[in-house]
Amino acid sequence: MMKYLPLFFLISNAFAVIDYSQVAPKSKTSRTSSSTWYKGMNMGASYEAISPKQAETNLVKLMATYQTNFNVYLDTSFWAGKNGGDSFGAGNMEAKVGFNWLKMGNTHDLATLDMVAGVNFSSWDSNYASGRLDQVYSLLSSKRFVSFLIGLGAEWRISGDSKIEEVASIGNVGTYFAMAGWEISSDIRFVLEGGIVSISPGEPNDSGNYLNEKMKYTYISPLLQLGIFSQLWVELGAAFKMNNEEYSDTLANARLYDLKGIYGNSLFTGIKYSL
Repeated sequence: MMKYLPLFFLISNAFAVIDYSQVAPKSKTSRTSSSTWYKGMNMGASYEAISPKQAETNLVKLMATYQTNFNVYLDTSFWAGKNGGDSFGAGNMEAKVGFNWLKMGNTHDLATLDMVAGVNFSSWDSNYASGRLDQVYSLLSSKRFVSFLIGLGAEWRISGDSKIEEVASIGNVGTYFAMAGWEISSDIRFVLEGGIVSISPGEPNDSGNYLNEKMKYTYISPLLQLGIFSQLWVELGAAFKMNNEEYSDTLANARLYDLKGIYGNSLFTGIKYSL
């Protein structure tokens, strides 16, 4: 099995830059077709507490990324949420396929450009699922300078119609972000991300449950990563919404819990393990 070390697990799930240069020597024994495809995998779980003006919302998220030997990877995630004293309810699932379109340089000056496409969906009825089938497209780039890393990314979400009557109609969502990372030591890393999120108005409907004007906000999110050992990392972070506009009930009904900072400031912690 191949072993690899993560360079930085950037806060945005789609924006994961992984250093695959530390590879164990290939065995001379025969390999199956599945091991020919397999390059590495990482899994993670996180807990987030969001503090809007209403009751606190808590999210639990599970993530997994499967990397192949052909510059293609599969990124999946699922989250559940609860509000106040409620029990957890299933949220959305996301599945994306990424292509490492460009990779230049060695470990210390690596430059990458990834193209990603996928879907964000839920087919079940709960207080935290959107009931939509959204298409997701991303462009992600990064450049490493020895112990420093910078990156730029953009994600476009084409929103579908919800099957749940209580969910508000929204238009397409665009997220544009930048990040800077510093590898302080072999087991301490710090990442700072900032972004702009733009949400278009939804289609008018008879119930009046739709976003009737364009909404835009900015966020900033620091993240500290601590290495327990080479393959296990603990993360501590926060997201701060920079805009001070009033909390929108219509936006809350859109159930966009996976967008960083949309419903207020939050604190999160997580753990990630590489296979």
